[in-house]
Amino acid sequence: MIEKMQKIVLHLFAILCLFIASLSCGGGNFQDGLAAYKQGDHKTAFKIFNRLSGEGPSHAQFKLGYMYQNGLGVQRNDMEAVKWYRKATEQGHTDAQNNLGYMYQNGLDVQRNDMEAVKWYRKAAEQGHTDAQNNLGVMYENGWGVRRDDVEALKWYRKAAEQGHADALYNLGYMYQKGLGVQRDDMEAVKRYRKAAEQGHAHAQNNLGMMYKNGILGRGFIEHSPGMAVMWYRKAAEQGHADAQSNLGYMYQNGLGIQKDYIEAGKWYHKAAEQGHADALYNLGMIYGHGLGARQDHMKAMKWYRKAAEQGHAFSQGVLGAMYEHGLGVQKDSISAHMWYNLAAVRRPKGNDDLRYNLYGLRSPHNVAAENNRELARKYRDEIAKKMTSTQITEAEHRVSEWKKINVPILQRMVQTNRTFRMKLSDGSSQEVELRDVVDKKIE
Repeated sequence: MIEKMQKIVLHLFAILCLFIASLSCGGGNFQDGLAAYKQGDHKTAFKIFNRLSGEGPSHAQFKLGYMYQNGLGVQRNDMEAVKWYRKATEQGHTDAQNNLGYMYQNGLDVQRNDMEAVKWYRKAAEQGHTDAQNNLGVMYENGWGVRRDDVEALKWYRKAAEQGHADALYNLGYMYQKGLGVQRDDMEAVKRYRKAAEQGHAHAQNNLGMMYKNGILGRGFIEHSPGMAVMWYRKAAEQGHADAQSNLGYMYQNGLGIQKDYIEAGKWYHKAAEQGHADALYNLGMIYGHGLGARQDHMKAMKWYRKAAEQGHAFSQGVLGAMYEHGLGVQKDSISAHMWYNLAAVRRPKGNDDLRYNLYGLRSPHNVAAENNRELARKYRDEIAKKMTSTQITEAEHRVSEWKKINVPILQRMVQTNRTFRMKLSDGSSQEVELRDVVDKKIE
């Protein structure tokens, strides 16, 4: 009898060992998979989610879809991502609905379809999903997949903002600041920007810094405080926000709210310029051209002006024309001068200074060109044309046409928006994502 019991115990022990071994070879529950994911063991997490997803849990299906989409623990495969997101949406999984909308919005292994994206964002948004509510607001504000409607955009931003969603707070603040779908109210804008900024939202920090720099009069009062502006600009700049980096450079350059320091200004302009920020590129050209905090170097100035000019930066185009005309940092070239003056003449920037007199006069990132730049550029173009042959003029005009043919479509695709678009991460957090060719850098 004792021998028989021993055999039963040994048999049960063997079964237990096999069960434990099975767990180490791809078993485990959802929490085990989530723990492995958070520890960076994506292969183990993928194995667990893959096994569980076949059993039907929507949360496992969603995680699996996200891992396929981002190549975590498995080779990236948007088709599989869409497949598992769709399976999870069939069970009403709101994160999956939001991400499936994103897949349609960007045409990731499905035909790009804004209307379908709106459909999935709405499903999640109506269930209180804050990322989807914010995203739906973006769609309404821009008229993507739905008739443009600022009031409806405001409604969805507000729903997400009331739950503390940082992007929605920022977007709602912007709507108040610009009077989109609501009466313009700078104080309401500041209120939302501050709430988002306190959550570390870089765009909101930059805009809040701007409002302190300029001072706000409205329903209430925010004093003009360059010191507070510097504080908020710095917080955003340290997160890599290009506008804030350029703005912080301007504060250092002009000694606003902080001791004047051209070297520090150049440092922040460089950081923004490395991200292709046109105003920073222009101001960096000014730094080198005027020798502020750096040895005067017309060739380096020319390099930075050209990068800004290629982005359609009007004042940089005008300055390039002047540099070619006078041989500053480059051999004199009347054809190139005519070309750049001509390009500068088609835009109407703000300000009131002579672009040649202030060839190296530094400007605010938000007031980078003379009000009469267009007229002056046309004037100087016509003046230099009097010294050129008809063949040279024809060549200059041909270069303008070629430049527009190449660059205008690119610039049109870079239409900038201030809206932040979100998708849900598999660990429950969120990340910012680029929406098509839209860039969310430019802050008014």
